[in-house]
Amino acid sequence: MKNLDYLPQNYDSIKVVDSWDALLSEPFDDASCILFPRTLSGDFNALARAVSMQRKGYRKDIPQNLGAEHRLLMEDIERVRAHLIAIGVSAYEPSLRIENRARWSSFSSVDTWHVDGCKNPEFGRLLCNYNAPTTQWLRQQDVTYASLSMRANERFNKKMFAKTYSFEPGDIWRQRSASSPVSEHMQDRDKLFVHRRPPEVKLRHRNDPPRMLMVAG
Repeated sequence: MKNLDYLPQNYDSIKVVDSWDALLSEPFDDASCILFPRTLSGDFNALARAVSMQRKGYRKDIPQNLGAEHRLLMEDIERVRAHLIAIGVSAYEPSLRIENRARWSSFSSVDTWHVDGCKNPEFGRLLCNYNAPTTQWLRQQDVTYASLSMRANERFNKKMFAKTYSFEPGDIWRQRSASSPVSEHMQDRDKLFVHRRPPEVKLRHRNDPPRMLMVAG
């Protein structure tokens, strides 16, 4: 397992596992996130560019020199899809999200600190950033909560001087999410995974590769 010096020390709200099986089946218990650390080899920036140029999905017309990266991506998606079918939530199969300059406005709500809603809170939501910049997140004790009368994505704020954390490209994690749609009266809100899209996405040069991530659940 790779060095995890990018995680806060003695922080029990992140469960670290060492296999796909554990990632997909481990119960959250009191944790907000289950992390399977993984180091990728290959040019996933180039793969993100190739996928972003396709108009119909991500299965065809991948350059031959990116075959290994594409196979890994497809294996990830098929593995997660098979698990979701097995637990009866196949309607919410994994999808590949490409975030580039043309699609910023499509996901504007994820620029704020927020929690995700999902149809199966027991499983939560699974994500993987295949290239940088990766999702940012906060420790539970570093979050303040705004008025419950506000919209869900506006209830979460970072405490002053608190540190912002990120996973690394290739890491796969399941995050504890609220039932969907996100309720005004969320249960166990102190256990939900508060995160956002990194703000530097909007500062990138137009020639930089898009941000490529898998989302499931």
